Amino acid sequence: MASSTTELTYSTILACSLTVLNPCLICASLRSAQLICLAGVLETAIKLSPYNYHFKLIGLQVYGALTAFERGCGLFNGLGVKNIQLDSLSYVLLDGLLKSGLFCEALKQSQDIQGMHLHSQRSLSDHLGKAYMYGNYSQVVDMLDFQKNKMAKSLQLFSR
Repeated sequence: MASSTTELTYSTILACSLTVLNPCLICASLRSAQLICLAGVLETAIKLSPYNYHFKLIGLQVYGALTAFERGCGLFNGLGVKNIQLDSLSYVLLDGLLKSGLFCEALKQSQDIQGMHLHSQRSLSDHLGKAYMYGNYSQVVDMLDFQKNKMAKSLQLFSR
């Protein structure tokens, strides 16, 4: 019974968020009120299911649309985003931080992303040396490919 209730809650929240977050479907005067109601429902859902990342990601969009992104920043930090996820999920966070005037937090997040890239570049040679020393040549190729095709093509690095 609990799983069907959870699925129903998730489906309902997802459907509501798709409707409310689409500015073409709702007139502007109703949209703010519905965003606030959706934020309340999401907060309840997050309390009931604190590890559900879907609710937190939808919450980021809702708080971004409300320009009340301080709570959105807390939700993002609650996701436990690390390493390459900092880069791949930064689009969810940085725009809302800047629109809400949270420039110090946006700078901190940008510095974390840049630090992750610098650490990756610096530690690559150590890892390549160890893989080569132990004869794991396929890992050398994989690491070089990841650095060249994933890390180096980051939009965050491009925007520096």
